[in-house]
Amino acid sequence: METPITSLLEGLVDTRSEQKERAFLSLLTLGDQALPCLIGALSMKKYAPAWPLLIQIIQIIGTHASIDDAIPPLLRFLKDSNKPIYEVAYKSLLTMGDVVLYNARDILAYCWSDDVWIQEVCVLLTNMNTVHLDMLVPEILHLFEIGTDENCLDEHVIDLLCKIGSPKANAVVPLLQEKILSRNRESIRHASIEALQYFDPSIIRPLIPLLRECLSDPSEAIRSSAKKVLDALDEMTGET
Repeated sequence: METPITSLLEGLVDTRSEQKERAFLSLLTLGDQALPCLIGALSMKKYAPAWPLLIQIIQIIGTHASIDDAIPPLLRFLKDSNKPIYEVAYKSLLTMGDVVLYNARDILAYCWSDDVWIQEVCVLLTNMNTVHLDMLVPEILHLFEIGTDENCLDEHVIDLLCKIGSPKANAVVPLLQEKILSRNRESIRHASIEALQYFDPSIIRPLIPLLRECLSDPSEAIRSSAKKVLDALDEMTGET
């Protein structure tokens, strides 16, 4: 049996602009009373044409009510950056605060086989205005450790580790050393050397011999990054 709210949801996918506008305003008037149905509709493909409008309504209602329950479906929209709804969901999540981190933690911990989704979630987290990323350090470290040529998980999370930096992400430094020594993927070796700049000099000084070896690496990018880190250490400590 159709309820008044589901009837309004049908109005949002109506091709007639006047019906759509009437449904939009009516759902706004219902406010948080409509939230469960609005959020549920974000997981129903029949309402896909109205998803941007649904998110807009939810955000407006969110100015005076909790819309935390909308975060899981919004995060699911990040699975495919080629779909138009991706950008709408991404921008919305950026405004929703640290509660997004708690939902993202489960994705990082349990959905690592979906490396594309992990990548997009990491892009979101890197661009969030938060000082609490360190709560995700265990999950991020695990992804960095299990990164391979095939899944590139280590490359997806390295910007997050750099953003957290010392002292809260110091545990990654031995893993950075392993990646630099791996000799199999120039991109992660280069990124790992660059990442050293975000950690306390006292933590990375034991890597100086390795960095000196990198000065003769066949890759110009690796040679340049190693020299940059060594020069920075020289300036901070007076010697390398």
